[in-house]
Amino acid sequence: ALSIAARSVDSRLRLSFRGAVCAQSSLAELARARPSPPVARPSADAARDLAPPGQELREVVSVAVAQPTCCRTCSSRWHATFLGGVFLLMVSAIAMVVFVLVVGGRLAEDLFEVRDLPIRGSPGYLSDFFSGECLLLKERFAPLLLRLESFNERRTWVPVTFPARGDGRPVAAQYFPGSSTSAPLVILIHDRSGNALHAPVQTAAYVLRAAGLAVLAPSLRGHGGAGYETFWAEWRHQSRDVLGAFDLVVRDPDRVLGGARRPEAVGVMAFGFGGLAAQAAFAEEPGIRALLLQGAVHDVRALFRQTAAKKASAPALLRDAIVQQAVAITESSLKRRLFVEAEDRAPEFLRSRQGGVVGIIHSQDDRVVPMEQAALLKEALTAPRQQPIRVPLTWLPRAEACEGRRSPHLERPAEFAAHICGFWAASFPAAVNCSAADAEVEAGLRAVG
Repeated sequence: ALSIAARSVDSRLRLSFRGAVCAQSSLAELARARPSPPVARPSADAARDLAPPGQELREVVSVAVAQPTCCRTCSSRWHATFLGGVFLLMVSAIAMVVFVLVVGGRLAEDLFEVRDLPIRGSPGYLSDFFSGECLLLKERFAPLLLRLESFNERRTWVPVTFPARGDGRPVAAQYFPGSSTSAPLVILIHDRSGNALHAPVQTAAYVLRAAGLAVLAPSLRGHGGAGYETFWAEWRHQSRDVLGAFDLVVRDPDRVLGGARRPEAVGVMAFGFGGLAAQAAFAEEPGIRALLLQGAVHDVRALFRQTAAKKASAPALLRDAIVQQAVAITESSLKRRLFVEAEDRAPEFLRSRQGGVVGIIHSQDDRVVPMEQAALLKEALTAPRQQPIRVPLTWLPRAEACEGRRSPHLERPAEFAAHICGFWAASFPAAVNCSAADAEVEAGLRAVG
């Protein structure tokens, strides 16, 4: 009877489905609340005869209209749940967007926003040698630095300027003569925010000169001399500076380096972000036979992903958004597209290089250029090709003095000297005196002790 009454109400009043259900529930509650009479219930036909006309319909309508509490409660709860869910989705979406923007911006700044160190002092007085290094490394290496500066004063150096290959842009450099005018020469390429007086450059120059080699240390475009203002490290076209240095060494028309050298007597050693320019130059110039890289960047695109994975604990999809944001900020700051220039495409060009020798030095605790970059570099070098590239040196030291540092040249100068001297001795047979280099460094370390 209740179902018939509810359907009748629904058809006549055109109530919604929810209203019909609520009305039917209210009728059920009303029926349960009424006590049953003690007398016997009449038959269905008699009940219909005794009931006044329209009484059932009036009761149903009165219940549906006079008791709408159930309908209002259900509707209010449904709307509150829906609005609450929408609000939570909006808050979550906004939080994720803010997270991507903040973390992506921070990632780009950590990688490429640096302070430009001016070129102060000289090879005989390296006033900014320890810039950015921890106190323990400074204490360990300070007496050896005095010996390094004294060595430079005795052996002298010559400032030179040469044009970059391709655009002719002037590049300033320091030339450090070797044991003879015909000694093989190594071009040293500094890291981001560095210059020719950068600590790893000067430490390597000290060891190589002690072994009898000559050194040319250019200051790449966009680095050195601008002051302490922050700027975004730019590596575009720096391979032109490296190639210009190579052209100077093999031609030397004005004999500023003591005369032209054969290409097989010239090598390149690069540090950090300078490794991008060195790899691009090595891939382009077959005359560069030997390349030694320390803590070098190999793949900029992969560097974004690797750094994001270490700095942001987030799902892969969210990390991809962070990387895209970091790339966008970097492109906006550099005012150019990434992954277009030769330095950005070093992995691609390096795979087409035929022959040569490459050495890899990379600190396992490097927080700026992750160890994965060294693995990608070795993978690219050892890829099948007609003329294989030999990789005789892979030195991966751990940082013991200062956590997260990338300065094996300061923390382990004797091992550093042995590894780089051994690499260049194999590249320039009979021209490198590693015993003399070891003795020079050991003498400085005894002074440290």
